[in-house]
This record gives sequence, C-alpha cells and structure tokens, in this order.
Amino acid sequence: MAVAGEVNQAIGRAYQFAFIAALEGSIKHFENKFTVERAPEKTSFLGRSGASFSFDFNGVYSHPWRSCEVFGECKGYSKAYDLLNEFRLFVAKSYVASADTVRNRQDMFWFVTNVPFGCSEGSSI
Repeated sequence: MAVAGEVNQAIGRAYQFAFIAALEGSIKHFENKFTVERAPEKTSFLGRSGASFSFDFNGVYSHPWRSCEVFGECKGYSKAYDLLNEFRLFVAKSYVASADTVRNRQDMFWFVTNVPFGCSEGSSI
C-alpha cells in the first residue's frame, strides 16, 4: 500500500527514471551513472547516528569549468502532502554527505519533484 501523498513504489521508480531522463536531456553536461536500486553502494553514506542513508541517483556533471559528482533525490508525488519535510531531510542528508566526506565537498545535490511545495501560490497545480 502506498504512503499517503506518495504514489506506489512502481510508479515512484517510473518517476525516478523520467526525472533522470529529463535531467540528462535538459542539463547538457549531466550524465547519470547509478541508481539506488542497481548500485546502493554508490549512492549511500554513513550518517552521524551510525545509520546509513542513500540518495536516489548518482551521476556526473562534466562541464569544462567544473567537474563533480551529482547526488539526487526524486519525489514523484500526486500532491505536495509532506514534501517540505522531505526537502528538509534531503538538505540534512546533503549537508552530512558533503561536510563529513572530503571527496564530496565540491559535489552537487539535486532535489527533483513534480509538484510545487513550500509555497502558497500554485500549491494545487
């Protein structure tokens, strides 16, 4: 059964692949390499509490002026029910990943969703 406000897991994975394809198609220098389902070791970090956490995808951004890894979280929701809290958790995970792991200090962290959140204008679009 799906969590309130979130579509079921199969549709969630379809959203994830659609979001990744959209990112690769619209951001010239981005290429996705791994997803959490296929390579969890490439998307996971050890948290400060000792528990591990992961991002949905890991790719590379290879621009002539900047090259780095990209870690992303995809949220395919039917409504923005609890999306602001999900974004706050994402920011916390991104901070820990970049602050506690030297090799990830210059990396990018992207939050991708299909519904607006944290606003009063357009929240029902």
